Amino acid sequence: MQKFIADPSLIRRDFAPQFSAKLRSGEEINLDTLKGKVVLLDFWGTWCAPCRASLPLLKELAAKVDPAKVAIISIDEADSKEKWERFTRQNGMNWFQVYDGDQSLYRAFRVDGFPRYFILSKDGIILEQFKGWTQNGEAGINSAIARALRQ
Repeated sequence: MQKFIADPSLIRRDFAPQFSAKLRSGEEINLDTLKGKVVLLDFWGTWCAPCRASLPLLKELAAKVDPAKVAIISIDEADSKEKWERFTRQNGMNWFQVYDGDQSLYRAFRVDGFPRYFILSKDGIILEQFKGWTQNGEAGINSAIARALRQ
């Protein structure tokens, strides 16, 4: 409540939908386990050229952020589970990976195109969204994460 009093604009923001997902590692995560961390959700597909173009940014980001403060979660639903597992391993995608075969996360976040990025606050508020990929998107995502960490 104190946060909303200090910054009333937060009241007008959307809270991320409650979700639960199984990581490639087998570990279960949900919004509660991510509380206290800034979260970058990356909705993508192996077939998506702009999604592939964003991989260097995600690799760089995963290497430089403190995993105790920032969670990067890439979510794929369009491929077969085998293709997804092979692609993520072969391409060194060592941050959190989720296969959303039943499309529950895509529906919950109303994803309507690829790639799609959501920046969540430490309290699970959707702070920013990015649709598509451009080099400007890289700067936008980096600065959005930096702003979220300062909150």
